Amino acid sequence: MSSQQKYLKYKSKYLDLKKLLGGTKAENNDFLLHGTNLYYIDDIKKYGLTGRYNDTIYAIIKKYTDMEEFLKFQENYVQIFISRQNNIRETDKIEVYFTRQREVANNFATGSKKFGEGLSTFLINLNTYITHLNTNKIDSESVKTDLNTIKKMLDPFRESGIILAIRKSHFSKLGDIGDIEDYEYKINFKIPSDKLYIETNDTIIGKIISLFY
Repeated sequence: MSSQQKYLKYKSKYLDLKKLLGGTKAENNDFLLHGTNLYYIDDIKKYGLTGRYNDTIYAIIKKYTDMEEFLKFQENYVQIFISRQNNIRETDKIEVYFTRQREVANNFATGSKKFGEGLSTFLINLNTYITHLNTNKIDSESVKTDLNTIKKMLDPFRESGIILAIRKSHFSKLGDIGDIEDYEYKINFKIPSDKLYIETNDTIIGKIISLFY
């Protein structure tokens, strides 16, 4: 089964599960939310939720961030993103963000930040770069190939945002995480995939292991 076939199968199972609904209200103070995309489920299964980005896409982003002629088209956020990813890979430092605000999580699942801020911002930068490309420095076709590679990988999942959730009470390390209205919480330890739930329509409908394993 190809990657696209597998994720389309995930999407179908996810939509079927959403129809069933039932479960626990996510507005319960015990839950924290994390918006992401079905595309990253295999990475989450492999590494848990750690903040480590997909290796294939990360390699493409880093390729351009390392190019001097690309930097003037590069927003600072992507450089921060690469620095954080390098740190995660070199030191195994964990850095993952959760929120209690559903609209924040949903923005990372289906809104302007879907696929994550790093990739969303990079794609804007790369499109700008292509329109200003100095072909004496780089083969424009190779740039377009990289862009198309990313778009092709993500195409089946553009509307496949998913919100994951954890129970605060399952993690003693969280302690007192403050006000319910806080925008985000940075967590510096791994969240195993068997501790992750699926949230939809303000309802926790099950663990991801019930859907993706």
